[in-house]
Formats: sequence, structure tokens, C-alpha cells
Amino acid sequence: IELLVGTSTGNIYRLDSNTLQNLDAAGNVSRKPLLASHSKGINCLAFGDSSEWFVTASESGALRRWELSGYTVDYEIAPPVKTTDATAITKADCLSIRKNTILSGWNDGTIRAYDEEDGSYLWEIVQAHRGGVTCIDLTPYYFVSAGVDGSVRVWSDTNSHQLVGNFDEHKKKVTAVCVDLRKPSLIHSCAEDKTVGTIDLDQ
Repeated sequence: IELLVGTSTGNIYRLDSNTLQNLDAAGNVSRKPLLASHSKGINCLAFGDSSEWFVTASESGALRRWELSGYTVDYEIAPPVKTTDATAITKADCLSIRKNTILSGWNDGTIRAYDEEDGSYLWEIVQAHRGGVTCIDLTPYYFVSAGVDGSVRVWSDTNSHQLVGNFDEHKKKVTAVCVDLRKPSLIHSCAEDKTVGTIDLDQ
């Protein structure tokens, strides 16, 4: 006899009724849910260097890595701040995956980094942007973020993650940043103030 168990976090588990062990579709013992979905809306998603998996961030505050060959969840990253206040949930609004790292920008103004293989916490930059981080991108030499405060910021891609440049080109929330693929010293951005700008780091 088996049980199908649904949870409030959007997962369905197949359990052996005698041992309560979790089983996969073939009946083997597994650590993953049988089926999974986010319990709230998805804010953003990002692919890394492989097209075999991607990461999503939800309104619930959870991040999940999805594996496409079996349509399963490899792991889930819980929200960094626990709260019962639904209006104050800490959630990621942007993702970028490069160099074995999941970079995420959060509505509490923090940039958080996780290991792409197992989702373990790596580091964070607190108060990176006032009002929240809306965009993030990573290059071989640095990474760039933008926020609700209208600023575009460049950070060193070393262990110190120091701020090396701040640009207040926009008067409202930045909605997208893009590092130029041909010339990584150029950063393109656009915002709710209806402006599009390009920053040349060489200058």
C-alpha cells in the first residue's frame, strides 16, 4: 500500500505506507518529490552554461533548480528570512548563473550567491541597493547589479566583492541591465524613467 501526499509548498510525495520511505516513479527510495511546483507565482528564471537545467525564484521566497531530462527538482533553496507576514516575504527578483555560481538579487536589497551544484550558500552583499535589487549580470571579470533606487553598480568578482563603480544614470527603478557580449566594458541599462543608457567602464 502506498500514499500520495501533497504539501503546502507545492510538492507531491509517494510514500510506502509501512516504512514512510519516499519513493520515485519506479518505486525506488528517493530524496526528491514525485512531482513539484512552486506554491506561488514565479518571479524569474535563468539557465546556466547547460541547457539541461535552470533555476527559478518564486513569490514564496524559494529558489529551485529544475532538471529537464527527468522534469524533477534537484534541490530547493529556502527563503533566507523566515516570516509569517505574507506582505514581508524576502524574495529574489532576478537571477544570473555563471562560473558555477547562482547570483540572485533580492527585494531586501541584498545580493546572495549559491553553489550551482547543491544550492549551498556562498556569500552575500547586504544593502547592495536601497529598495531592492532588480537586475544582475555576471562577466568573467566583474558583476553588475541595478535596483529600485535607479543606480547601476559594478562589483569586483574577487573574494572581497567590493563596490568598484556606482552610476546614477536613472531616476526610477532599473528594469534591465545587459553586459555587452562583444565589449564587456560596456553596460547597457533601461529603467521605468523611459531612458536607455550605456556605461563605458574604459572611460
